Amino acid sequence: MACVGPVTDSKTVSNGRAAVRVDRHEEVDVFLPGAYLKFYGKSAGDGDWTPLFTFRHDDPIPIPQDCVRFVSADIAYAFVGWYYTVTTDAGRTWSTWKASHDLPNWSCCNYRLIRDVTLSADGSGSMVLNPIPSRRGEVPELATSDFGKHWFVPSNSVGLLPNNALESRAKSVRSDVSLSRAGQSVRLVCALLFHRHAG
Repeated sequence: MACVGPVTDSKTVSNGRAAVRVDRHEEVDVFLPGAYLKFYGKSAGDGDWTPLFTFRHDDPIPIPQDCVRFVSADIAYAFVGWYYTVTTDAGRTWSTWKASHDLPNWSCCNYRLIRDVTLSADGSGSMVLNPIPSRRGEVPELATSDFGKHWFVPSNSVGLLPNNALESRAKSVRSDVSLSRAGQSVRLVCALLFHRHAG
Protein backbone atom coordinates (compact mmCIF):
# COMPACT_ATOMS: atom_id res chain seq x y z
CA MET A 1 0.00 0.00 0.00
CA ALA A 2 1.33 3.43 -0.97
CA CYS A 3 2.21 5.75 1.90
CA VAL A 4 3.25 9.34 2.48
CA GLY A 5 7.01 9.44 2.84
CA PRO A 6 9.42 12.04 4.16
CA VAL A 7 9.44 15.72 3.20
CA THR A 8 11.78 16.29 0.24
CA ASP A 9 11.08 19.98 -0.30
CA SER A 10 9.23 22.83 1.40
CA LYS A 11 8.23 26.30 0.25
CA THR A 12 6.76 29.14 2.31
CA VAL A 13 5.27 32.28 0.75
CA SER A 14 4.16 35.27 2.83
CA ASN A 15 3.10 38.88 2.39
CA GLY A 16 3.82 39.72 6.02
CA ARG A 17 0.23 39.12 7.18
CA ALA A 18 -0.75 35.75 5.69
CA ALA A 19 1.46 32.81 4.81
CA VAL A 20 1.12 29.55 2.89
CA ARG A 21 3.50 26.62 3.24
CA VAL A 22 3.71 23.73 0.78
CA ASP A 23 5.50 20.53 1.81
CA ARG A 24 6.39 17.97 -0.84
CA HIS A 25 6.46 14.36 0.33
CA GLU A 26 7.74 11.30 -1.46
CA GLU A 27 5.31 8.49 -2.06
CA VAL A 28 6.77 5.24 -0.73
CA ASP A 29 6.00 1.52 -0.78
CA VAL A 30 4.73 1.60 -4.35
CA PHE A 31 6.32 0.45 -7.64
CA LEU A 32 5.87 3.75 -9.51
CA PRO A 33 5.87 6.46 -6.83
CA GLY A 34 4.17 9.80 -7.17
CA ALA A 35 4.21 12.75 -4.78
CA TYR A 36 2.08 14.34 -2.10
CA LEU A 37 1.76 18.12 -1.75
CA LYS A 38 0.50 19.27 1.66
CA PHE A 39 -0.72 22.86 1.91
CA TYR A 40 -0.80 24.79 5.21
CA GLY A 41 -1.88 28.34 6.02
CA LYS A 42 -1.56 30.78 8.89
CA SER A 43 -1.61 34.44 9.86
CA ALA A 44 1.56 36.31 10.74
CA GLY A 45 0.56 36.51 14.39
CA ASP A 46 -0.17 32.79 14.72
CA GLY A 47 2.59 30.31 15.41
CA ASP A 48 0.60 27.25 14.36
CA TRP A 49 0.03 26.12 10.77
CA THR A 50 -3.50 25.11 9.72
CA PRO A 51 -3.68 22.08 7.38
CA LEU A 52 -5.58 23.15 4.24
CA PHE A 53 -5.51 20.15 1.91
CA THR A 54 -3.33 17.31 0.61
CA PHE A 55 -2.98 16.73 -3.12
CA ARG A 56 -1.58 13.46 -4.46
CA HIS A 57 -0.14 13.24 -7.97
CA ASP A 58 0.65 10.02 -9.84
CA ASP A 59 3.97 11.49 -10.96
CA PRO A 60 6.83 12.68 -8.69
CA ILE A 61 6.16 16.35 -9.45
CA PRO A 62 7.95 19.28 -7.76
CA ILE A 63 6.15 22.08 -5.91
CA PRO A 64 4.52 24.15 -8.67
CA GLN A 65 5.73 27.69 -9.30
CA ASP A 66 3.27 30.54 -8.72
CA CYS A 67 0.66 28.36 -7.00
CA VAL A 68 0.30 30.86 -4.13
CA ARG A 69 -0.87 34.42 -4.79
CA PHE A 70 -1.80 37.55 -2.84
CA VAL A 71 -4.53 39.98 -3.83
CA SER A 72 -4.15 42.32 -0.83
CA ALA A 73 -2.82 42.32 2.70
CA ASP A 74 -5.77 40.17 3.80
CA ILE A 75 -6.60 38.13 0.70
CA ALA A 76 -4.45 35.20 -0.40
CA TYR A 77 -5.18 32.04 -2.37
CA ALA A 78 -3.48 28.89 -3.60
CA PHE A 79 -4.36 26.19 -6.11
CA VAL A 80 -3.09 22.94 -7.62
CA GLY A 81 -4.72 20.03 -9.43
CA TRP A 82 -8.39 20.17 -8.49
CA TYR A 83 -7.95 22.10 -5.22
CA TYR A 84 -8.31 25.81 -4.44
CA THR A 85 -8.10 27.55 -1.06
CA VAL A 86 -8.56 31.18 -0.03
CA THR A 87 -8.34 33.44 3.02
CA THR A 88 -9.93 36.89 3.28
CA ASP A 89 -8.82 37.66 6.84
CA ALA A 90 -5.02 37.46 6.55
CA GLY A 91 -4.77 33.75 7.18
CA ARG A 92 -6.92 33.37 10.28
CA THR A 93 -9.55 31.29 8.45
CA TRP A 94 -9.51 29.47 5.11
CA SER A 95 -12.12 28.13 2.68
CA THR A 96 -11.15 25.20 0.46
CA TRP A 97 -12.85 24.16 -2.80
CA LYS A 98 -12.23 20.82 -4.48
CA ALA A 99 -13.69 19.60 -7.74
CA SER A 100 -14.27 16.09 -6.44
CA HIS A 101 -16.78 17.54 -3.97
CA ASP A 102 -17.89 20.88 -5.43
CA LEU A 103 -17.93 20.46 -9.24
CA PRO A 104 -21.16 18.67 -10.25
CA ASN A 105 -20.71 15.29 -11.96
CA TRP A 106 -16.90 15.51 -11.86
CA SER A 107 -14.88 12.41 -11.01
CA CYS A 108 -11.16 11.96 -10.39
CA CYS A 109 -8.66 12.37 -11.85
CA ASN A 110 -7.44 15.24 -14.02
CA TYR A 111 -4.20 16.28 -12.37
CA ARG A 112 -3.96 19.46 -14.48
CA LEU A 113 -7.60 20.49 -14.02
CA ILE A 114 -7.00 24.04 -12.75
CA ARG A 115 -4.86 25.97 -15.23
CA ASP A 116 -5.07 29.42 -13.67
CA VAL A 117 -7.04 31.49 -11.17
CA THR A 118 -7.48 35.25 -11.07
CA LEU A 119 -9.15 37.03 -8.17
CA SER A 120 -10.05 40.69 -7.52
CA ALA A 121 -10.32 42.57 -4.26
CA ASP A 122 -14.11 42.83 -4.70
CA GLY A 123 -14.46 39.02 -4.63
CA SER A 124 -14.99 38.46 -8.33
CA GLY A 125 -12.73 36.10 -10.19
CA SER A 126 -12.32 33.36 -12.76
CA MET A 127 -10.89 29.85 -12.81
CA VAL A 128 -9.58 28.65 -16.17
CA LEU A 129 -9.60 24.86 -16.45
CA ASN A 130 -7.93 22.22 -18.62
CA PRO A 131 -10.94 20.05 -19.49
CA ILE A 132 -10.33 16.64 -21.01
CA PRO A 133 -12.60 16.30 -24.09
CA SER A 134 -15.75 14.26 -23.44
CA ARG A 135 -14.82 13.80 -19.79
CA ARG A 136 -17.78 13.80 -17.44
CA GLY A 137 -18.43 17.03 -15.54
CA GLU A 138 -15.50 19.08 -16.86
CA VAL A 139 -16.01 22.66 -18.07
CA PRO A 140 -13.62 25.24 -19.57
CA GLU A 141 -14.16 28.01 -17.05
CA LEU A 142 -15.73 28.86 -13.71
CA ALA A 143 -16.51 32.21 -12.08
CA THR A 144 -16.95 33.45 -8.52
CA SER A 145 -18.39 36.46 -6.75
CA ASP A 146 -17.36 35.50 -3.19
CA PHE A 147 -13.57 35.11 -3.45
CA GLY A 148 -13.84 31.53 -4.66
CA LYS A 149 -15.73 30.07 -1.75
CA HIS A 150 -18.24 29.03 -4.42
CA TRP A 151 -17.73 28.70 -8.19
CA PHE A 152 -20.28 28.58 -11.02
CA VAL A 153 -20.30 28.26 -14.82
CA PRO A 154 -20.53 31.80 -16.30
CA SER A 155 -23.33 32.38 -18.79
CA ASN A 156 -20.92 33.16 -21.64
CA SER A 157 -19.39 29.68 -21.27
CA VAL A 158 -22.59 27.64 -21.45
CA GLY A 159 -22.17 27.20 -25.21
CA LEU A 160 -18.74 25.67 -24.61
CA LEU A 161 -19.94 23.02 -22.17
CA PRO A 162 -19.36 19.37 -23.13
CA ASN A 163 -22.44 17.37 -24.07
CA ASN A 164 -22.68 15.59 -20.72
CA ALA A 165 -22.71 18.90 -18.86
CA LEU A 166 -25.31 20.35 -21.22
CA GLU A 167 -27.47 17.25 -20.76
CA SER A 168 -27.21 17.67 -16.98
CA ARG A 169 -28.28 21.31 -17.23
CA ALA A 170 -31.12 20.37 -19.59
CA LYS A 171 -32.38 17.71 -17.16
CA SER A 172 -32.31 20.28 -14.38
CA VAL A 173 -34.31 22.74 -16.48
CA ARG A 174 -36.83 20.05 -17.48
CA SER A 175 -37.20 19.07 -13.83
CA ASP A 176 -37.85 22.69 -12.85
CA VAL A 177 -40.43 23.03 -15.63
CA SER A 178 -42.14 19.78 -14.57
CA LEU A 179 -42.34 20.91 -10.97
CA SER A 180 -43.74 24.25 -12.07
CA ARG A 181 -46.41 22.58 -14.21
CA ALA A 182 -47.28 20.17 -11.41
CA GLY A 183 -47.73 23.09 -9.05
CA GLN A 184 -50.00 24.85 -11.55
CA SER A 185 -52.10 21.66 -11.91
CA VAL A 186 -52.52 21.34 -8.16
CA ARG A 187 -53.61 24.97 -7.87
CA LEU A 188 -56.13 24.50 -10.71
CA VAL A 189 -57.67 21.39 -9.10
CA CYS A 190 -57.92 23.18 -5.76
CA ALA A 191 -59.60 26.14 -7.43
CA LEU A 192 -62.17 23.89 -9.18
CA LEU A 193 -62.96 22.02 -5.95
CA PHE A 194 -63.39 25.30 -4.09
CA HIS A 195 -65.69 26.64 -6.82
CA ARG A 196 -67.77 23.45 -6.81
CA HIS A 197 -68.08 23.48 -3.03
CA ALA A 198 -68.99 27.14 -3.00
CA GLY A 199 -71.68 26.57 -5.63
